[in-house]
Amino acid sequence: MYEPYWRLQQAPFGSDCGSRCYFAAGSHEGALLKLRYLIERGEQCGLLVGDHGLGKTYLSRVLTDGLAAEKYAIAQVVYPRLTADALLGDIAARLGVDPGEEDSAAGRIAIRVEHRLRQMADEEKRVIVCVDEAHLLDAPHFQTLQLLLNLSEAAGCLVSLVLIGQPQLLTVIRRVGGLSARVSVRTTLHPFSPEETAAYVRHRLRLAGRDECPFSEETLSALHELSQGVPRQINHIADLALLIGFADELTALGPVEIEAAAAELACVSAD
Repeated sequence: MYEPYWRLQQAPFGSDCGSRCYFAAGSHEGALLKLRYLIERGEQCGLLVGDHGLGKTYLSRVLTDGLAAEKYAIAQVVYPRLTADALLGDIAARLGVDPGEEDSAAGRIAIRVEHRLRQMADEEKRVIVCVDEAHLLDAPHFQTLQLLLNLSEAAGCLVSLVLIGQPQLLTVIRRVGGLSARVSVRTTLHPFSPEETAAYVRHRLRLAGRDECPFSEETLSALHELSQGVPRQINHIADLALLIGFADELTALGPVEIEAAAAELACVSAD
């Protein structure tokens, strides 16, 4: 709606621009490097944690998008509240396991998973399994993931498990001795600094086709303060501020527009 007015080729703060929109903030770049190390070394398990809106799921997709399809098989698990058996079945399906006869028993699924892993080992493929919202998992789920790693060892296929979740995942995983012992990477995302917030906004605007930033330095400071440096909140507030500026026929955006956008979003959240 507002893109032509601001001389943009597309909405700059949407959530659908893929890994090309990646912004190398300090903690995000550090996390990505550690997870790449995990995969390149063939380590079995890593943790990616952070509060809501910091980009954990997005970062995992940046990670997997950068992997060669002929060398890696990717399973992205987004519904971890399945039963433990259903979780194994979901991973199996995402790895292309033939469902075979209609039998969802964990033992039979495990046999088919091991067979598939042997095929991948013969193809010299590695497997990456990313489990989102992993802090919601309980003991049976973790046992299933341990089983997957055991099957990979038996099949001679390298499987790297990336568990993604809220900070409490660090505490939860300590209670799972067998799996905790296999964790070689623990990395945490943090909010953007004021400088990173400003650079991020300019980065997204450039990708959308505009080199000149309509947000003044004072405006960017207000945006950081009201968003607390959380990328999702930065996107929401900046996007709405651009819409307000378009509606009011402004040529630049000030703290007033940022504050108005943040207040409106707070009202929507409260509703």
